[in-house]
Amino acid sequence: MKICIQMLSKNSDRSLTGKGKFFKRLRAEFEKMGIEVTYDPKKKVDIDVCINKPLWWPKNSKRKVIRLGPCEYDSNRKDLKECWHVARKYAKSCHGIIYQSAFSKMANHAFLRTSGLCDEAVIHNGSTADGAMHTFGLAGGGPHFLASTREWTLEKSLDTIIEAFLDAAIPQSTLHVCGTVWDKPKRFPLENRKLLKKYGKQVIFLGETSQEDLNAYYYQCAALIHLVYWDSCANAVAEAMQFGIPIICGDNCGTMEYINKERGIIVPFNKSLPFKPWNRRKPPKVDKNVLSEAMWKIKDFPRYDPPDEFHISAIAKKYKEFFEGVLG
Repeated sequence: MKICIQMLSKNSDRSLTGKGKFFKRLRAEFEKMGIEVTYDPKKKVDIDVCINKPLWWPKNSKRKVIRLGPCEYDSNRKDLKECWHVARKYAKSCHGIIYQSAFSKMANHAFLRTSGLCDEAVIHNGSTADGAMHTFGLAGGGPHFLASTREWTLEKSLDTIIEAFLDAAIPQSTLHVCGTVWDKPKRFPLENRKLLKKYGKQVIFLGETSQEDLNAYYYQCAALIHLVYWDSCANAVAEAMQFGIPIICGDNCGTMEYINKERGIIVPFNKSLPFKPWNRRKPPKVDKNVLSEAMWKIKDFPRYDPPDEFHISAIAKKYKEFFEGVLG
């Protein structure tokens, strides 16, 4: 089997995004299975895999598959309906759709009406704890909490996470914040820039973090806090689970599909919006007191064995089986 993944084009490079890192891991597993993988749209392949939005319309593939997270939903976008039109037009041309989570499937059925267009499957993200990793001493005696994402936007509740952490006042605790919070003013809310200077030594802003360093935080922190509203299936959560780190997440996202009583705590948002456009600049909130209580509870959770079903090798097998079904 030969596969082309829509990773690189003249105007786009997805290799450094969460989805790009996932597909690079997936590529390595595919190649172990004897599947040939390319990013070159000019090569003849069996399957062309589009990631959320098409970088090109394939001409050299036998079949087209699109992998979808949550689709565009922001009511502030003037071109929202046009985005839906393009996305649905591409999805209608495909032979298979893979949804990142059951939540993603519901969202895309509602927004893009993708139900019944072609073969469908829900396949979550996966990761691995393999590879070189170094550790380093963390300030304070602990417990240490990690809030991790590539880029902080309003739906990711950074202000609420910080305020709830400080209200919890867990002795000797620290909160480590990974991800870009200052270089992209169009995405990061300007009013939240004050967070960088407002809080003391208990809250540590790390900025962009290498995968090796991030793995070290997964290894040493007591919990990952990933409180994202309308999130399909976070790559950071898939990574963290391979280290057995407990997770706090919200109740209106795909991340909760990973969580059970051993792996984490689900904190409810104060409102579950219906599947229709909404203002992404005004996401629902969680009760800070409930979140603080969750932090107190989760700090005593034991590590768990990484679940086999979310290891990248198991995920790659599911992708391969789906591709084989699409090819008939």
